[in-house]
Amino acid sequence: MQETNVTTAELENKSTVTTSGYEIVAPPFYSVIIVVGCIGNLLLIFTVFRWREMRTPCNYLIANNAIADLGVVTIGAPLRIVEVYEGWVLGEPLCQILAPTQDTFAVVSVMTYTLIAFERYRAVMSPFKPKLSSHNILIIVSITWVLGYISVGLPMALLLRVVHVAGRPYCMASFPSDLSRQSYEVYLVIVFLLIPLVSQTVAYSRLVRRLTRDDPLERSFSDPRSSRRRQLKKNRVVRVTITLVVFFQICYIPRMAMMLIFEFAPRTFIQNIYFQYVDLTIFVLFYIKHVINPIILFSISTDFRKRFPCTMRHMGYFRDSFLVRALSSRGRSPTLNSKLTETMDNGNGEERDKMHGESLL
Repeated sequence: MQETNVTTAELENKSTVTTSGYEIVAPPFYSVIIVVGCIGNLLLIFTVFRWREMRTPCNYLIANNAIADLGVVTIGAPLRIVEVYEGWVLGEPLCQILAPTQDTFAVVSVMTYTLIAFERYRAVMSPFKPKLSSHNILIIVSITWVLGYISVGLPMALLLRVVHVAGRPYCMASFPSDLSRQSYEVYLVIVFLLIPLVSQTVAYSRLVRRLTRDDPLERSFSDPRSSRRRQLKKNRVVRVTITLVVFFQICYIPRMAMMLIFEFAPRTFIQNIYFQYVDLTIFVLFYIKHVINPIILFSISTDFRKRFPCTMRHMGYFRDSFLVRALSSRGRSPTLNSKLTETMDNGNGEERDKMHGESLL
């Protein structure tokens, strides 16, 4: 899914694109991906773990997805920049150790995204079932990382070698035959792209249908304002879920098709210069997936937007935190310190929002 399992034909075609301006376009793009991805995913992780009411099963999965996306933008994107000019420069040992982590990060991101869809489905369709505990979430998250490495990272580590294509070294998998390579590509597309996409689509479709369905219980509310608030919350849920799944599919479906094209299309077709720029555009979408989630969540999710760390309200948290440490170091009253800390945790004196169930994305 990343650079570790590309074909020789793909690398040869990149050399052609390099002479046509690929090396001018790619590095600035990957640089933007690194900066935006690091800032956005770090802020997302901070938001989940900083606010107590945000520490829900679904948000823990979102944080895990952000960690995987962070790995993609901090390891995969810089290596792509270096590859444009020099190829793989880290030697064969790191080729077998470091390169497989890129695919592992991508697979963990896909699996976690699918788990988020299932968790949202369970929470909405069966609201009276017990929530997953933090311990259970930790087990699930650990399984995704172990399974991701065993299913993708480990096979790649056993096959990766440094080979020279058009005079440059590349970290590539040396498959025993073309059939084995094609089978592996089909395995990746089906198991880690097609099945997750179908599962998410089914889960979110049924979820949206349930949320938009007329609820007799809602009509029983005597207070029109309460009914209106519930309807607005439903609308936000639908908007966030539709946005997330649409962006995920826009970013991943073209990459799925491109992987199959490189394996089964005629060489003359994939060597076309215009096709190579299409390939670059699709790979852009693939990387955008790993930076877009924080932007979506902080833009249209009320729970995340109200707790965006860079708002003036939350900047006061850092100021008050410094004040608490200063008072503690001078031996001031513990009561005063505890009161100030309580004020900080309550959003600088504002009452916390009442959380009904779990925070929805």
